[in-house]
Amino acid sequence: MKCRSAMLRSLLFIFAAGIVITSCKKKDTPPDTSGTNSYVNDWIYKTMKQEYYWNTSITGSPDYSKAPKDFFESLLHADDRYSWPVADYKELQGLFKW
Repeated sequence: MKCRSAMLRSLLFIFAAGIVITSCKKKDTPPDTSGTNSYVNDWIYKTMKQEYYWNTSITGSPDYSKAPKDFFESLLHADDRYSWPVADYKELQGLFKW
């Protein structure tokens, strides 16, 4: 009886350890700081896939070599006439202050 209890505890411990080990989230790759636009374009793409109204119409393989403004405009939906790129976020915030 003691053998079964010890075996059951061991299996339970191994099962719990397996769950803990496999539940860890893999870290993101470090940002590209080589001076290309791909880091900014990647941020634009991820943000639009998450927040954009027409996010289901965004292409799965955009051209990351474009300038950020052109890249942003290439992701826009044809019916979207309200989105535009802004170079200075503080300027944009100033537009919405009353």
